[in-house]
Amino acid sequence: MLGNITSSWALCARLSQLQDEGCAEDRHSSLAKAWCTVRMRETVGYARELLGGNGILLEHNVGRFVADAEAIYSYEGTREMNTLIVGRSHHRAELRRLAHFLTRLTPLPARQATSRVHH
Repeated sequence: MLGNITSSWALCARLSQLQDEGCAEDRHSSLAKAWCTVRMRETVGYARELLGGNGILLEHNVGRFVADAEAIYSYEGTREMNTLIVGRSHHRAELRRLAHFLTRLTPLPARQATSRVHH
């Protein structure tokens, strides 16, 4: 649980730094949203398990956190949309790198055909 909370916090802190520097892009925000919602859902699931039967009672707040996490995770396909945004930007970046690489290649000289004599 602590690892999920810490990694989500660190990712959000880094995103804030990128925003302050003017370098944050949609793909960065989408990655942070997708990561944090999955980690949140996992963490509240652990909390519910830890409390056993009391984990579903509203007086312990975990039940409310579970409901909130589920709503944020699935609200209008939020996680799926953010994952698609990240995947599409990654795909575009890879295509740009490949195009840049291919334009830098020089044509290889054609090999001369040599006839082999079999003895």
